[in-house]
Amino acid sequence: MPEQTVARFRATSKLKNGKFGLLDSPGSHSHLKIFGSGFADGLPVKVYSPPESTNLVWTGTTDHTDAGGGGCHARVDRGGADATEGGVGIGDISVGVTVGDSTPQTSGTVATGPPLNGSYTIANNAPGGTKTWLAPSGTTGVTLADSSSAAPVWVLTLLPNQQGNIYTIQCQISGTAYYLKWANTGPGSTSVSLVSATGAGTNWMIDGENIAAFQDSSVDSNPPNAPYLNGDVSTGAVNMTQAGEYPAEQWTLGPPTKPHA
Repeated sequence: MPEQTVARFRATSKLKNGKFGLLDSPGSHSHLKIFGSGFADGLPVKVYSPPESTNLVWTGTTDHTDAGGGGCHARVDRGGADATEGGVGIGDISVGVTVGDSTPQTSGTVATGPPLNGSYTIANNAPGGTKTWLAPSGTTGVTLADSSSAAPVWVLTLLPNQQGNIYTIQCQISGTAYYLKWANTGPGSTSVSLVSATGAGTNWMIDGENIAAFQDSSVDSNPPNAPYLNGDVSTGAVNMTQAGEYPAEQWTLGPPTKPHA
């Protein structure tokens, strides 16, 4: 196996304030995207704070490595008590990252804090068009509402599993909770709707700017055929796609406030 080098990295977990970062509570799970060379699945990932110290704070392994070994993902777990006195704190901190046998540590700045959890607006990132806000359409569907309208509020609830970034996403309509739901409708096709109870198709992964359907094997017999939530800012249509790489498949979570007209 070639020697590993880390060129740069970024956190893809969302914090409670909507920023990308690493979760600081002991036992929590965070996610990184790492760029460099020589990567393969299953390599150890270590995150130190401060850089070039022996204070190991987050550890994990690589997964979903690119075909050429130049990029990978990693789930890193926050240890219990810090290796040295004091915590890393909440806010922007400097960290050092290694993958496999890479040396020295590659340093960078990440935000830290509690996990995404609570009430948010959800805006589509695609340019052009006037449709922005993820919104209910009646009690069974979803759409993109006009950017000048009041943004609907969605409640994201972090689920207690080993992934660390799986949520239910719900809104209130006339005092009743409705949950965002995905369902396979044919080869390569997945639909999105609202339902009044959790169960099959109501688990979602927040990874970077993507909102992706997530298979819970206890209730979902098959993974999503088209996992990424997608919006059309011209027509307001919301559907599911397969790539997850384009602005229409990327979303920004913000505080529940009314936008300026």
